[in-house]
Amino acid sequence: MLIELRIAGTGGQGSVMAGQLFAAAAVKQGLFATQSQFYGSEIQGGPAVADVRISDEPVMFPWVTAPDILVALHQNALDAHLKYLKPDGTLIYDPLFVTRLPEKGGRTVHAVRLAEMADGLGRRVVANVIAVAVVARLSGLLTQDSVRAVVDERIARGKELNQKAVATGYALSIGATA
Repeated sequence: MLIELRIAGTGGQGSVMAGQLFAAAAVKQGLFATQSQFYGSEIQGGPAVADVRISDEPVMFPWVTAPDILVALHQNALDAHLKYLKPDGTLIYDPLFVTRLPEKGGRTVHAVRLAEMADGLGRRVVANVIAVAVVARLSGLLTQDSVRAVVDERIARGKELNQKAVATGYALSIGATA
């Protein structure tokens, strides 16, 4: 089993942190994972991407080449990275920031209002943690306990809020869009 995940957004949305959390939770569960990232030189607003490769065997190459799952947190991210998503892959996007979708093809597509849910918790900054929980639940790769533990270990401030974000992502009823 090898699963490739790409989380793409703009600087300030927490794409890189989301990738780090996902990879750490996979390792906590006894899986093998690599996490790599690239981002623009802008402090906020430039491209920010996290790649995660997870396997039940050692991962020898760190870069995602054809994601099974693409999380698009911004229209520019979708436009830049959709071409790499596998034809039968899964696209998760935030409709607040992604308004133009291409033809679905054989892909599974989920519109998840990450920013709005985070706003409902009181701070948009936790949208990335909600995204980690949504991907973990949809993929079946990570347990809620492992995600909760990693969030507690890796995020120093706002532990209670981030735990609410994990619970929100796991509790979400998600269906594929037409």
